[in-house]
Amino acid sequence: MKVTYNGLTITDEETTIQRVYELLTAELSNANVTFSTIEKAIQSSLCVSVYDGKDLVGFVRVISDYSAVSIILDAVIDPKYRSRGVGRKLFEFVHNHPRLRHTAKVLWTNNGEKFFTALGYVPLSGTLLSLK
Repeated sequence: MKVTYNGLTITDEETTIQRVYELLTAELSNANVTFSTIEKAIQSSLCVSVYDGKDLVGFVRVISDYSAVSIILDAVIDPKYRSRGVGRKLFEFVHNHPRLRHTAKVLWTNNGEKFFTALGYVPLSGTLLSLK
């Protein structure tokens, strides 16, 4: 699936793993992630990328059972493309994706709270646990 937005292409058909690695590790919260880890995560996820020509400028990946729940992770937009509506369009693509449209969306992030709140995300009630 592909859509265009202001000369950019948003697609779930391809992604540039090296560039995703560069964008994610540039973000403070992902500084210790290895290329191998990102590569493996991408291979087992539905990934959506934003391209300006051949340059990847945005990315998000989704883990889903495609019937009930989708977990959205690793959302990143190149800093030069922020505040231009690119992130909003990327998430609109995810929210309306035919395989994800009818699933509950859970966003796993530790930054961008103001942006994600504006998209309709709210803190979860209850307890989120992680195995050490």
